[in-house]
Amino acid sequence: MKRGCVFCVIILLLISVSGCVAETVSETDATPENGGGAAIEFSDGTVISETLLAYYNYLYPEDEDKALSEAVLYEFSLKMAENYGICLSDEEISQLKESFLGNNRDDESGISATELAEFYVGRCIINRLYSRLAEEVSVNTSELEEYYKEHEAEYFSVTVIFAGFNSEASFESVSDEFYGINSAAEMYAYTENYSENENKDVCERTFGLENEAILNVLDSTEPGGKGVLKTENVIYAFYVSEVTSFDSGEVREEIAELLTEKKVKNMICEYAGKFAKEKGVVLQED
Repeated sequence: MKRGCVFCVIILLLISVSGCVAETVSETDATPENGGGAAIEFSDGTVISETLLAYYNYLYPEDEDKALSEAVLYEFSLKMAENYGICLSDEEISQLKESFLGNNRDDESGISATELAEFYVGRCIINRLYSRLAEEVSVNTSELEEYYKEHEAEYFSVTVIFAGFNSEASFESVSDEFYGINSAAEMYAYTENYSENENKDVCERTFGLENEAILNVLDSTEPGGKGVLKTENVIYAFYVSEVTSFDSGEVREEIAELLTEKKVKNMICEYAGKFAKEKGVVLQED
């Protein structure tokens, strides 16, 4: 939801400290005190300030449970970072605040830029905590494969080079040459040679699993796969130049990072959950 100039940097850094959602909270415990004091205080001394809770309520105006959850997890992330000995030097804190205040000002959120600068510093500490916790978790191949299978449509794609011929005769005259192509460079040379004649549609496009009609035309969805599609007016010759799938290093890396972040979030949820339960806050993991 766009609300004027809403401290873009801090929104990106504060939103989704965790993927957990608070389901319930005691109304008595959650009642804020006047003067920006403690809205909620836990047995270990961790305090959810009225200011922090107000800001998350501003970010999630239609979801009080999520606002509460994010505020609780923000503070317990800082507590966990303290337990790990993770902190910033006075010089780093000063530089971060100066940088933040140089690009932000007070606005309709009701939270001053100075207060948000404090949250920004906290988020930077939490980022370091994430990096530290990531060293303690691992993601195995079976987890990568399982996630990929469940989300294959988000990752799989084939890039094809194709040329369109205006008649079957024009295609048949060069079909032997087409089926003899063994590389993307040869396909580009092939399309360049014939694009000056009858075929006019020469291009490269990427197709996903949703493009079933195109994928079914190919004899293979691996690099080097070919296919011919005949329509009423044009004959298309396809050549697979590139494939993005589970075998692609960048896909495995992206999934590994995603699953690692999820495990780190769950570690923070588990830590915070022990104290949140005292106040009737139930944290639900992703």
